[in-house]
Amino acid sequence: MGQNGAVLVRPDRFIAWRSYGAVPDERVALSTALSTMLDRPAVARSAPRRAVTGTSRRVTTNPR
Repeated sequence: MGQNGAVLVRPDRFIAWRSYGAVPDERVALSTALSTMLDRPAVARSAPRRAVTGTSRRVTTNPR
């Protein structure tokens, strides 16, 4: 693994994901790895989320 690589290790010491070097978008790579490991859809976006304020509508997540 290179100096810019990363490893995602589960508590049972299973290597769930690894990258040998830098990736174009770290958020997307981590989100994809976690969604694969947890069997859930990926929700990360490359741009930061904006907070919605001053609205009366309720925002909820869609649980799987």
